[in-house]
Amino acid sequence: MTRQVVINSLTGSTDFNIWIGENCEDTSPTFLGTVSSSELPYSFNIPTSYINSTMFCIIVYDSNNCVYCDCKYYS
Repeated sequence: MTRQVVINSLTGSTDFNIWIGENCEDTSPTFLGTVSSSELPYSFNIPTSYINSTMFCIIVYDSNNCVYCDCKYYS
Protein backbone atom coordinates (compact mmCIF):
# COMPACT_ATOMS: atom_id res chain seq x y z
CA MET A 1 0.00 0.00 0.00
CA THR A 2 1.41 3.38 -0.94
CA ARG A 3 0.45 6.68 0.62
CA GLN A 4 1.06 9.89 -1.23
CA VAL A 5 1.55 13.34 0.27
CA VAL A 6 1.08 16.57 -1.68
CA ILE A 7 2.55 19.87 -0.48
CA ASN A 8 0.56 22.60 -2.20
CA SER A 9 2.29 25.65 -0.79
CA LEU A 10 5.16 26.70 1.46
CA THR A 11 6.09 30.05 2.92
CA GLY A 12 9.60 31.15 3.65
CA SER A 13 12.74 31.65 1.61
CA THR A 14 13.09 29.30 -1.32
CA ASP A 15 14.64 26.61 -1.72
CA PHE A 16 13.05 24.18 0.71
CA ASN A 17 14.59 20.94 1.99
CA ILE A 18 11.87 18.38 2.70
CA TRP A 19 12.35 15.59 5.27
CA ILE A 20 10.14 12.94 6.87
CA GLY A 21 10.58 11.74 10.43
CA GLU A 22 8.88 9.95 13.31
CA ASN A 23 8.39 13.27 15.13
CA CYS A 24 9.43 16.92 14.83
CA GLU A 25 12.58 16.33 16.89
CA ASP A 26 13.67 13.20 14.99
CA THR A 27 17.48 13.10 14.98
CA SER A 28 17.65 10.91 11.87
CA PRO A 29 14.84 11.88 9.47
CA THR A 30 14.78 10.74 5.85
CA PHE A 31 15.63 13.36 3.22
CA LEU A 32 13.02 13.55 0.45
CA GLY A 33 14.26 16.37 -1.76
CA THR A 34 14.84 20.05 -2.36
CA VAL A 35 12.16 22.10 -4.09
CA SER A 36 11.70 25.73 -5.05
CA SER A 37 8.44 27.66 -4.88
CA SER A 38 8.02 27.21 -8.64
CA GLU A 39 8.02 23.40 -8.21
CA LEU A 40 4.93 23.39 -6.00
CA PRO A 41 2.73 21.46 -5.67
CA TYR A 42 5.28 18.79 -4.70
CA SER A 43 4.12 15.20 -4.25
CA PHE A 44 5.88 12.12 -2.98
CA ASN A 45 5.12 8.65 -1.71
CA ILE A 46 5.67 7.95 1.97
CA PRO A 47 8.85 5.82 2.32
CA THR A 48 8.08 2.19 3.14
CA SER A 49 9.67 2.49 6.59
CA TYR A 50 6.81 4.87 7.58
CA ILE A 51 3.89 3.04 5.93
CA ASN A 52 3.03 0.95 9.01
CA SER A 53 3.60 3.79 11.49
CA THR A 54 0.67 5.44 13.22
CA MET A 55 2.28 8.84 12.65
CA PHE A 56 4.84 10.61 10.50
CA CYS A 57 6.02 14.22 10.37
CA ILE A 58 6.98 16.34 7.38
CA ILE A 59 9.86 18.64 8.31
CA VAL A 60 10.70 21.56 6.02
CA TYR A 61 13.77 23.80 6.22
CA ASP A 62 13.83 26.95 4.13
CA SER A 63 17.01 28.61 2.85
CA ASN A 64 17.26 30.66 6.08
CA ASN A 65 17.17 27.42 8.09
CA CYS A 66 13.70 28.23 9.45
CA VAL A 67 11.86 25.00 10.31
CA TYR A 68 8.23 24.02 9.81
CA CYS A 69 6.95 20.64 10.99
CA ASP A 70 3.52 19.06 10.45
CA CYS A 71 2.58 15.61 11.76
CA LYS A 72 -0.06 13.31 10.30
CA TYR A 73 -1.75 10.55 12.29
CA TYR A 74 -3.36 7.35 11.03
CA SER A 75 -6.26 5.73 12.82
